[in-house]
Amino acid sequence: MEAHDPADGYRVEVLTGDRADGDRRVVLAAFLDAAARVERVGSAAGLVAQFGEAARVLGAGGEPAAVVADRVFRLYRQHAREVAGVLDEAGRRHIGALRRRELPEGCTLRLVFDTGAVVTTGAPAPPAAPLAPNRFVRRGRGWEVRFAGGESRPYPESLGFAYLRALLGRPGEEIPAVELSAVGRPAGGTRGKLDEDLPRAAGFGADPTMDGPYARAASARLREVDELIAQLEAASPADVPDRLERLEELGRERQQLAEQLGATHGLNGRPRPLGGTAAERARTRVGNAIDRALVRIAADDPALAAHLSRPTLTPGKAFRYAPDPPVAWDVRD
Repeated sequence: MEAHDPADGYRVEVLTGDRADGDRRVVLAAFLDAAARVERVGSAAGLVAQFGEAARVLGAGGEPAAVVADRVFRLYRQHAREVAGVLDEAGRRHIGALRRRELPEGCTLRLVFDTGAVVTTGAPAPPAAPLAPNRFVRRGRGWEVRFAGGESRPYPESLGFAYLRALLGRPGEEIPAVELSAVGRPAGGTRGKLDEDLPRAAGFGADPTMDGPYARAASARLREVDELIAQLEAASPADVPDRLERLEELGRERQQLAEQLGATHGLNGRPRPLGGTAAERARTRVGNAIDRALVRIAADDPALAAHLSRPTLTPGKAFRYAPDPPVAWDVRD
């Protein structure tokens, strides 16, 4: 290790050099605390629960989230074990000086070994509360899901998971699809603009038609969607963390636009309505997103996927989660 990371390359000797009170000691204590926490973690889901930022990479590379999570977990744990190994070996070499309190109070070894545990920068944290048997919570840019006291599993960002959490948090209620569709969109995500931007026909429940200004607006939006898709396909996951989610949403919008532009008139020669009412479009969007989320869940937890099917969870213009007997969920972040 010395050959690759010589001690004289540091302003302060890493293990025995004194660090005055302030930012340097705070940063060191935080690093040591993080390494100790990683060393105690026993699973990929536990890592994501402790370090939510790790969930940002779960959708990268096109591999299953569980595979990526396990790889990240092993990398974190390897680094934590290497840090622990260096500290243990240095502690053995300096055990006499540590016992006699001859080393500086602000050095790494004193911070670690004076109390037998890593020193943190504030009051000792209270014991962690036991995990609820059923959890559906955000972790960074992803999700942590646990059912019936089983293993906690990490999942990448997904609108379908956001819709499911909203339903689990309001058991027995009928939630309109239009209300659900506004839940949980990723920050900076691309939204379809048909409902917001196209002119509307007058009257309650009336739909614009794919004629005149409506067709021109839809054609312009289709070209814009194609450009956005091309840009996202060329981008790397590191540059656009929610790339797959945005591509999925843009693809659905493109298909809807293409279908509408390809059928502008009915058999009687009159313009066709634009893709149904807002409630119908919301029902389709939310239902499709939940279906995709359940496919992901079924691959890891078939029991939960079965629980979240009819009649417990019913779709429609209003969605409803009504388990019998009742099931309590922790949905707090």
